[in-house]
Amino acid sequence: MSRRLDPRAAAAVAVVLVGGTLAAILVFGRLSYPSFPSLQERPDPSVPGLVAYLHWDERGDDGACLYVVPASGEEPPRSLRCGQELSGQPLWSGGEVAVDVHDRAGVRRLWLDPSSGEVVREEAARDGMGEPPRPLPQGSSSSAAAGELRTRSRDGRVELLLRRGGAEQAVATASGPRDYHWWSAAWSPDGRYALVTDSAQRLLVVRVADGLVRLLAEDAGEGVWGRAR
Repeated sequence: MSRRLDPRAAAAVAVVLVGGTLAAILVFGRLSYPSFPSLQERPDPSVPGLVAYLHWDERGDDGACLYVVPASGEEPPRSLRCGQELSGQPLWSGGEVAVDVHDRAGVRRLWLDPSSGEVVREEAARDGMGEPPRPLPQGSSSSAAAGELRTRSRDGRVELLLRRGGAEQAVATASGPRDYHWWSAAWSPDGRYALVTDSAQRLLVVRVADGLVRLLAEDAGEGVWGRAR
């Protein structure tokens, strides 16, 4: 003779099952970011230049560290300078990388040799120095020759869009959790690649010609692409 499950027990089991399912979605779904081939594992010498970014980590005594990495992936990211006084967003000019220093003396801009990390020159404070970069969820970058890049993110679907000659097309797409985003699209120096930051704190290199997306660096802030010396 079969025994029927008590309605209250059945309801309790249902609650547990539903709760476990929701918990799994919240935990594992949020962490299931899309994966991309790694340039560190398979470098591509055809990708030019260097990428600089700030990242907050323990090496900076709970402050920031300035990192530089070849966009080709041929070398791992290198820390050039760390400290609580670093702020703003890196800049490139003439093969040198700059970072703002905000300390008791005020705000200064230090220009560094990206190979050695040595200070090449220093600039006095100007308006706007030391301010943190503003987030650009729909960031764009333009080049007179290559066109304008921008990102679009909605419900976990992300796109890198290129506008050229009045027409816009998606050159790369990916899907992740509902809160997954791309932003801060920037051209490579030769106009063949794009650099994108994602919400998993990764720097991604996109080959614009065919939309190939590759991972350049993890645990990274918003990247800035410059020419190697």
